[in-house]
Amino acid sequence: MAHPKPSWTTELLENYMKKIWEEFKQNFDSKNHKNWIAGVDKEKENLGWPSDLSYFIGYKIAEGYYKNTEDKGKAIKDLLRNKDPYRILEVSGYGKF
Repeated sequence: MAHPKPSWTTELLENYMKKIWEEFKQNFDSKNHKNWIAGVDKEKENLGWPSDLSYFIGYKIAEGYYKNTEDKGKAIKDLLRNKDPYRILEVSGYGKF
């Protein structure tokens, strides 16, 4: 009997955050968004890799940035303007496992 593909719930994603982050950061500056937005290739699909995974990572980065910024109004403006994504990432603390 074949095992069902994992259900990529938030709980499961949390368990795989380090692995997901390691792969995502290799593509951070790339214009190739395959496997992160609007679908995945067959290899990833066969592994149960969810499409649109970048939204989960973006949420976690934004959540961390908001929590780690004292001025919450400024945090929201910074996130919406996104003028310095590397600073947002650094302040968010995301990726430091």
